[in-house]
Amino acid sequence: MFTKPNNKQLATWLIAVGLTVSTAAAQQTIVTTDNSNGVQTTKLATLNGTVTIFTPKFIQAGDTISGTVIEDPKGKTDKEKEKNQAILEGMVIEVMGAKIKPAQKSFNFTVPAGLVSIAILNNRGRLQNQCPIKTLPQGSIVPETKTIIPPIMMVGQPLIIHGSFDGDASNTKCSIGGLPAEVLAKSPREAIVFSQTSETGLQNVRIEEQGTTTNGTTNVVKLNLSAPKTNLLKGESTSLKVSVSGLQGITENVHMLITNLSPNIVQMTGGNKIVRSIHPNDVSKGGEFTIETPLTASSAGSFSISAEVGQPNNWWIIDADKPLAMEDYDRLVDLDKVSNRQLLDTLHDLRLRKMLDYVNSKESQKWLAQKIRLIKDALNQRRIPYKNLAIDEADF
Repeated sequence: MFTKPNNKQLATWLIAVGLTVSTAAAQQTIVTTDNSNGVQTTKLATLNGTVTIFTPKFIQAGDTISGTVIEDPKGKTDKEKEKNQAILEGMVIEVMGAKIKPAQKSFNFTVPAGLVSIAILNNRGRLQNQCPIKTLPQGSIVPETKTIIPPIMMVGQPLIIHGSFDGDASNTKCSIGGLPAEVLAKSPREAIVFSQTSETGLQNVRIEEQGTTTNGTTNVVKLNLSAPKTNLLKGESTSLKVSVSGLQGITENVHMLITNLSPNIVQMTGGNKIVRSIHPNDVSKGGEFTIETPLTASSAGSFSISAEVGQPNNWWIIDADKPLAMEDYDRLVDLDKVSNRQLLDTLHDLRLRKMLDYVNSKESQKWLAQKIRLIKDALNQRRIPYKNLAIDEADF
């Protein structure tokens, strides 16, 4: 879950490649990573506070990328916070041999090939903790030829703008709803920006990249989840209500993902993950959409449910009318009645799933590679053109 930076913190997205940290308090440092919202967030939790590094999720060898770092000192008084912030700013982050302190806020570098990591060292240079970070083989991702402004942005979450960029955040300026948006991280294929706006509804977006300006709009939306009871006894039921505001004026379907984060406590009608398409006709005149789903406790306790509103580059929310699931497709003849458009959409989806599983070290690479080959065979049989990518056949 992305945390909005406060006024004293400069939000950062860093591609965590070959990164080491040295600090006197490193013995107590805990490293955690999160890959939600299209961003990799790496947190270094110490006795004195937390240093957070934000990075684009997908990076490949040879990329020039930018990132930023923020520090959040502990303390009950201003004096305690100032003391702890001084200690955090004294930490050293080493990125491919370049030493950077959190006070510098931003940096850029070129991504090397192979497996790299974030390593935590003590003040004597000894390894205390380590977090491996994977990079994709060069050529795994098809670059965009034009700038694409997503139609949906969630309040308090970053906006990922795809396009052809140079990877240097200092060369990009962005505004949302007339307010400056911080460029948190950047790769050759995307600029990840964050806006402090809390206004919902249709907002103008402007992004400048080395003299080229792209204007567009996005619907800034806000989610609200509620339930009459949040702590149930075994066998008890309640109803989850999910409301989305800020959808006024949408012209295409918007996807919403509801995830049960407590499957051992409650069962959600429709499964632990519900993907729902919000049609323009489903939205009220005030721009709101509401859905309710029953919950039943399989054991006593409190539960947690999350929800996300999707945009086209939030590819983990899949349009069920387009890509095939592929579990029931093992032979070319099985694909005879599938349209060319659906084959291409499925190839795109399988590649994205393969990239995500690779980043998250899952064990489905062989299955995905087999399905990718099957789709490509079907496209070749019909003489439908597509691009070959390194991710297709890569043996991880």
